Amino acid sequence: MPSDASKTGSASFDLDVDNDGVDDVSMNSDSGANARFSVYEDEDSRYVALDYDNDGDYDVAVRVGDSEAAREAMRKQAEDEAWRSIAAKDPLGRTADELRALYEDRETIQLPERTTIQ
Repeated sequence: MPSDASKTGSASFDLDVDNDGVDDVSMNSDSGANARFSVYEDEDSRYVALDYDNDGDYDVAVRVGDSEAAREAMRKQAEDEAWRSIAAKDPLGRTADELRALYEDRETIQLPERTTIQ
């Protein structure tokens, strides 16, 4: 429980599991209760489980987001789809893999910075 819990009042706390600035779970419990929570991943989701009375049985489990593996799979799928879309419009008929390889092997240059207009 939070350090401000006392025997005569109630205590609450909010939990931002994925650190996005939005509270995913809010908990209000009787003061003095020995509550506990657990954050875990199951398949492609992340959950928070709360045990309000510390009896060993979680009273509630809340899905709070996608696991790292699920986010990576979604990112890869979106990237693959973008390359397929670009390849479909390529006038030279190159495949998505060819275009991706060209992009990854490109040579980058850095232009000199100017502080005046000439």
